[in-house]
Amino acid sequence: MNFTTTVAVQPFERAYSLSFVDFLCKMLPAFGIIDIEVMYGWAWGNEVFSWETRKIALDSLPTEIKHVESQGFGKIGDDDPIISISSHNLEITLCHETDLHIKFVVSTSLIEKVLEYVSSVFSTIAQEKQPFTSSVFFSDKPTFLASYDIIPSGSDPFTILLEQWSKTLKCSPKELLRITAYSSQAGLLKLDESNNVIRVEGWNSSNIRVHCDKQLLLDTKEVAKMV
Repeated sequence: MNFTTTVAVQPFERAYSLSFVDFLCKMLPAFGIIDIEVMYGWAWGNEVFSWETRKIALDSLPTEIKHVESQGFGKIGDDDPIISISSHNLEITLCHETDLHIKFVVSTSLIEKVLEYVSSVFSTIAQEKQPFTSSVFFSDKPTFLASYDIIPSGSDPFTILLEQWSKTLKCSPKELLRITAYSSQAGLLKLDESNNVIRVEGWNSSNIRVHCDKQLLLDTKEVAKMV
């Protein structure tokens, strides 16, 4: 199996996004990273740099974002800067839907530092008293999500076992699957693959959604309601 991991935080508003950029500028040089790739996506991509991926000096990123905002083209949190660190196969999207996406294939010590920071910040977000509402979020409370895209590499059917919920899903080797855990607390899923069985373990308070392409196969929150 081939796995890609995406960690997301909803919401992740402008002030947090700017603080995260500052964190990257301070942390990444310790790993020998002084240049990054940046693309300005939706909706900045329509007005700024024409959706072009550019290599820039890491320490110039805060100034560049401020310059773009000063031109009246929107602001971080409402528009996408997408930051790539190719040496760690890491992509960070400070999303126009006021959330954060961190996408990677293999965890490294650098990625662990990023996730530690984001988990700490999420603890602060989750404690804020004011609820938020957005048509693009499925919860009216701050949510931490950990998603795993699974691309089957063999020709045999395989099984997803959600042990905490006593649920088993039989899957075709041609199906592209996404397993997403979500919670009001930060955490990561544990996936253990052996003999065409993927055992999935959530963290405290998490629920899990399983999608095949865009079709929802299972939501453990709904399973709990039926018990």
